[in-house]
Amino acid sequence: MRQASADILVCVHNSIDEVRTCLESVVKTMGPKDRVIIVDDGSQPPTQALCEEVATRLGTTKSLLIRHEEAKGFSQAANAGAKQSSQDICIFLNSDTIVNGDWIDRLSACMDQQGDIGLAGPLSNSGGWQSIPLLPQAGKDMFTMSNSPSHLAKLDNYCRRHKVDGPILVEQLNGFCLAVKQEVFATIGYFDDAAFPRGYGEESDYLLRALDTGYKAAVASDCFVYHAKTKSYGVSERARLVKLGRVELERKHGADRILSAVHQTRHHPALQKIRRRAILDFILRGWIFR
Repeated sequence: MRQASADILVCVHNSIDEVRTCLESVVKTMGPKDRVIIVDDGSQPPTQALCEEVATRLGTTKSLLIRHEEAKGFSQAANAGAKQSSQDICIFLNSDTIVNGDWIDRLSACMDQQGDIGLAGPLSNSGGWQSIPLLPQAGKDMFTMSNSPSHLAKLDNYCRRHKVDGPILVEQLNGFCLAVKQEVFATIGYFDDAAFPRGYGEESDYLLRALDTGYKAAVASDCFVYHAKTKSYGVSERARLVKLGRVELERKHGADRILSAVHQTRHHPALQKIRRRAILDFILRGWIFR
């Protein structure tokens, strides 16, 4: 039985269909002490109304709705929610994700493996170096994966059965689903929304700052969160934001530090082992297709 309570923080900007699916999956999987924090960052009326309906249905003990009349960007929206978080764990969750089962319990258990683990993230179909069965390639969709409830349940069970023993300690975690202990906020504060106003680098910066203060980060190998990776920006705009984020990261931490962190996580032996097994298993089961 999980002892820690969680705030699930979902930043929203339009994309009503993805938001609806995400929030409904969160509501179904929340424990009795958990709460969802929705930050509506300047959405149009249909998405705004959806957020209000979910918050009203859950009530004030199970939800908090923060509304920005004009979009302020992801980092400011995420910080606005995190500053209202009061539970043991705050989980930043993208609004184009789908969660399943006792995913919160498994992220919490991952951090409980060592007292100094302050941040954790799951595996995903599209989660940077946490991706299975293949790593992403810039600008390319390597495969398609069904997001039907029955299929996601199978993936969830697969990851649970093939859990790696011991913590998978990494130096990078993708921000699509990022669990942070409340004590980390108290120690290092929140995202740098001045350097990364629209995201793209804010989670990498945050993780490195946490590592510098003695915290560790880990991947929960028994937890899978589906990520649709909605294309909110065009290819050229996304590339521009990624480049700006990289410049800021290198300015703050140095190019060598960034390269070392990426290399350590991308080539982590446990993650490589998970992917080698998963690609064969997924193909045999017909779980991926072009």
